[in-house]
Amino acid sequence: MINYGLTGPEVLSEVRSIVHREYNDPRLAVALADADYRTGHGNSEYIQIGSFATQIRWCFT
Repeated sequence: MINYGLTGPEVLSEVRSIVHREYNDPRLAVALADADYRTGHGNSEYIQIGSFATQIRWCFT
């Protein structure tokens, strides 16, 4: 999504709406909150989104 012009917070917002609508797992909510904090306070949005994707890979396997 970042490659198509969305910022890190916009990507997290889209993921948050999907998680709320379809998955509703507390572990995903915690991972989203952590990624949201890191995106706001970290250096690179791209790295923070990659870290978030790594944290939630268990959900899709």
